[in-house]
Amino acid sequence: MKEMSPAIEIITHDSDNNLFTAESFIDYLRPSHNHWHKELPLEPKGSISGYPMYVAKSEWVFRGQWNFNWTLLSKARREEFERYVLKELKRGKENGLTDSMISKGNFWINTEALLLREFVEALAEFGYPISSKRDHDFYSDSPYTFDNQNNDSEYLDIMGLAQHHGIPTRFLDWTYNPLHAAYFATANEFRTGETDAICVWCLNITSPLIGNESIQRKHGMDRSKSKVKIHKLAKHKNRFLQAQYGVFTENIIDNKSNYYDEHNQWKSTEEIIVSEYENLQDGLKNIATPTLRKIILEKNEINHLLLLLQREGYKKSILMPTLDNVVYDVMSKWDT
Repeated sequence: MKEMSPAIEIITHDSDNNLFTAESFIDYLRPSHNHWHKELPLEPKGSISGYPMYVAKSEWVFRGQWNFNWTLLSKARREEFERYVLKELKRGKENGLTDSMISKGNFWINTEALLLREFVEALAEFGYPISSKRDHDFYSDSPYTFDNQNNDSEYLDIMGLAQHHGIPTRFLDWTYNPLHAAYFATANEFRTGETDAICVWCLNITSPLIGNESIQRKHGMDRSKSKVKIHKLAKHKNRFLQAQYGVFTENIIDNKSNYYDEHNQWKSTEEIIVSEYENLQDGLKNIATPTLRKIILEKNEINHLLLLLQREGYKKSILMPTLDNVVYDVMSKWDT
């Protein structure tokens, strides 16, 4: 991947050209900062003053990651997911499939589908209201022919619920609040392994590279060819999504099993954006610059950043509201 592509901006310094401190990192990320918004004129209706009104509309969504070297790959497309795929491959061979009949990419996609189907069946036993349609993808009698491009609203809502409760899916979590993303990048319970720096990824959802129908129609682009799609799901069905001001992205190339079979890996969001940027007409490249920002904070500032976020009220039970997480927050004070 060409990381210095104009489609991606790497930010490590504040406006005074100093490396970010925890304080300046938070200041840069604040949701009210002008660089996350644009002013849209509104036609005044019954305005007493007669002056036009404006609203500030955010153009960005955010994702925090503990390790700044991690790519933008969903849980169901990371290397760790392969152990589930290998189990399903083993079962397939035990049921008579031969190597010539097997597409590992197809098995990878269908393993995700099988996990989701089991999640739905468990939800039904739990009493969660779901569809009982037998022709629904979740209840397919032939999981190996599962079509992972379904856009049924219930299907997507269930996938979002599964994602937020630990089932690996093709969805990648984002939030409209950059400080939420900073919390997920720093909180102790989300730290995995060592890191030299954290990062907050910022995605411009008005870029023509993203599957935004109105933006693409405005610029005469074919939305069906978008490789990164935004999913804004029903928040009243998902408390985590509501609390986090959440939204999901999906890499559409994930649905193409032959890509994995040819490359032995899945394409990350940033790789897709860089390659798609190169294919844009010159007149559209300015609009897509940048589509991604990667804001980096060095390791020695991470714990102070977490302290500042906690002072501002960010904690696990606020962003992931369950009684278990209330207990987690209470006990964490005693365990440190």
